[in-house]
Amino acid sequence: MSDRARSAAALAPLCMVAGFLFLAPLFVTEIVLQKWWWAGLHFWRLPVLPVAWGVVAALIPVAVLLAPDDVYTRARSAVRARIAELPPRLLHPAALLCAGIFLLWIFRSVSLIFGDAYFYVTDLIPTQAFSDRGMIIMFDSVGATFMYSFGYRFANLWFGLDVLQWYNVAGIATLLAFLAWAWRARGRRRFLGTGLVLALLFTGNWSQATMGAPEHYGQLLLAILAFSILAWESFEGREPTWKPCLAYSLGAFFHLGIGWMFPALLWLVVRRWKRDNSIERTFALLAMILPALLTGVMTYDLGFDLTFFTASNAGKGKFIPLIGPTHPWSGANYQYATFDPRHLAHIAQEVVLMGWPGLLLIAGALPHAEWRWFARNEKGVFLLAMLGGALLLCLLWNPDLEFWRDQDLFSMVGIPVCLVGVVAVLGPPGDRMSPALRQRLLAAALLGGLAWRIPVILYHSVLALNYFDSGVTGAWWPFEVSFAR
Repeated sequence: MSDRARSAAALAPLCMVAGFLFLAPLFVTEIVLQKWWWAGLHFWRLPVLPVAWGVVAALIPVAVLLAPDDVYTRARSAVRARIAELPPRLLHPAALLCAGIFLLWIFRSVSLIFGDAYFYVTDLIPTQAFSDRGMIIMFDSVGATFMYSFGYRFANLWFGLDVLQWYNVAGIATLLAFLAWAWRARGRRRFLGTGLVLALLFTGNWSQATMGAPEHYGQLLLAILAFSILAWESFEGREPTWKPCLAYSLGAFFHLGIGWMFPALLWLVVRRWKRDNSIERTFALLAMILPALLTGVMTYDLGFDLTFFTASNAGKGKFIPLIGPTHPWSGANYQYATFDPRHLAHIAQEVVLMGWPGLLLIAGALPHAEWRWFARNEKGVFLLAMLGGALLLCLLWNPDLEFWRDQDLFSMVGIPVCLVGVVAVLGPPGDRMSPALRQRLLAAALLGGLAWRIPVILYHSVLALNYFDSGVTGAWWPFEVSFAR
């Protein structure tokens, strides 16, 4: 059996599971299974396309691997030829920036019907923006609340922007700033900062946080990515330890949800502590402590109330470890016991949905990669610590929330899954893989991820709103005229 066939055989069961998760709601009437519907994959809610799209999307990765050499070579050459034909000025960073702004604005989020999006945009931000003392509620996301609430105050006064427009402006600007940093550092990054890996991460989870329901996880997601990249560089001695520490603490400033990555941070600090001198250690500690102190001062000064966390919020929220739905603190959001098979099934669904490209890479690399490297190398242990923290987040933070299951929050889970997959294919464990197989696996992961995530982008975007709800103007130019049903 050829290497491609072995990888395709490893991918096939995963693709079958994905297809089942998508098609199951069509053939059952039980409400629990109906809630397994994949986010956004009803493709603008049209009645026929979901089934066809789901079947095709599940088969794309295997088809890419098994495509004849001449077909694959011609397709790859055609893509490269089209890129080579582009005028150099279109590949200039300024042109790419303008194109990125244009595309991100067209596909910007307009969905206010899931999760806390409606409350966050229509109530929390405007209320805090024009109050004397804001940020009383969102104590866990001080930086995001500050940026969206107080930024909206001035955006509304100076430019007349409404809340949703300001949310999109701030979110897109943050994403572009991160991409600009990754672009400038692309020559120094081995693979975690390359455009290919960023694309794989986007098709796995970025789209949900940057183009999904408007909440406050976009900056956290980018802080986690920056931390991952800088930590990898720090292990290789190309970046000082204080830089990933600063990325982590800034992530905590935007949202405390970054806490699930603390084991990876601890491993980084422990491994680097002996190598760094006293000055470098001091800078690392300051990078961690000063943002935390600043956050504490801001939350105290702006009305943070400790009783909010110690009273009923924990019971009404989702962090309820090792108890079941009958516990007094379980609340309406907690449907199952911690180790209930249905709870574990929802965890599996989140991991597949948010880490789909990474899972494809891991499965395709199974017959070839040297997996013991992850346990023997400090960078491999770092990635395993990230992955373990992500799975622990799923176990304890409860992804059982009705239709959408907080998928913008759990988009973080896809990052370590995708990074482990990338390392398995491009990093040291993949040395026995042929370059041709690596290219095939990367193409399968990228196309497979796009097949599953593009409908999510379309469903949340201005295009979907104008298409589905004729007569409602959901966008500035060029989509002010609603399309017919």
